[in-house]
Amino acid sequence: MASLVPNVWAAILIPVPASVAAVILRLKARRMTRMGMGRDDCFAVAALSTLVLWTSEVLYSWAIFCAKTAVLCFFLRVFRFSSIRVPIMILITLCSIWITIRTFFTLLRCRPIQAFWVQNIQGATCFTNVRAYYLATDVSHSSMDFIILALPIYEVSRMKLPFGQKIAVVGLFATGSLYVSCSHAFASSAPQLAHLWSLCVLMVAVFWVSPNESSAKLAILTLCLGRP
Repeated sequence: MASLVPNVWAAILIPVPASVAAVILRLKARRMTRMGMGRDDCFAVAALSTLVLWTSEVLYSWAIFCAKTAVLCFFLRVFRFSSIRVPIMILITLCSIWITIRTFFTLLRCRPIQAFWVQNIQGATCFTNVRAYYLATDVSHSSMDFIILALPIYEVSRMKLPFGQKIAVVGLFATGSLYVSCSHAFASSAPQLAHLWSLCVLMVAVFWVSPNESSAKLAILTLCLGRP
């Protein structure tokens, strides 16, 4: 098996400082404009916190959930009296269902739980179709990302702005497509990781080497860059 060390260092040293700087600049901009922190800012900080503390798949999932919820709370603040308020609330509910299912499934993947990292426990059982699991969960949350990206387009199209300004506003929201592309790349690469020799090694490849690990950092980065 080829060394994964260069990939791990690249996944840590490039996106992490960028996401941390983006959150700091976002909070500094709030202070400079004398605006209080909103729910979207709180979830942005929570997403960064779970990313920094991330030692397992559980915290990765919560980082992604907090990033999604931060974007949706920002939409609730901006489009407070808009017709897309109901779809936003539905998406928040779907994100909550997604993180609940993923958290419980992760915790109960092996019985007993320590069989995930202890390979020689007699009578232990683990869910073996990991490829199908990750494909299903990542396709579902990538689909929600596409819908979240598309939400502002309808409202922007109704604004009485010059066409060029409408394109600029849509482009601002579209910075989140970087994160969506990364999530889609992981969904495509998941089947290629199925040949790894153990479940534990597969988790290392999935979360520290594949595009999935960088997607959490890109979610935070694009959240702060594309949300005033």
